[in-house]
Amino acid sequence: MQFGKLVNGEFKAFTGDYIRHNGRVYVNPTETTLRQLGYKPLTTAEYPEEREGYYITAVYTETDTAIVQSYEYVEIPAEENEFNDGGIE
Repeated sequence: MQFGKLVNGEFKAFTGDYIRHNGRVYVNPTETTLRQLGYKPLTTAEYPEEREGYYITAVYTETDTAIVQSYEYVEIPAEENEFNDGGIE
């Protein structure tokens, strides 16, 4: 299970072996310790199908018990889309 925090809407995963918090170092923190330090488990979403003219971006929301991942389609502006035809000239 992956744990992390939301910082300005961006998911920051706990990926290390230790955490520095309030002058203490927690080595190989347990799930209980991570939760006590404000980390929450990540609930992931299935990656959606591609749509022409859109890119997909991950969106994270926080509940009382978890960080929930979802995806949204963002339209590629026409001026960017016309230069990205996948070909080489």
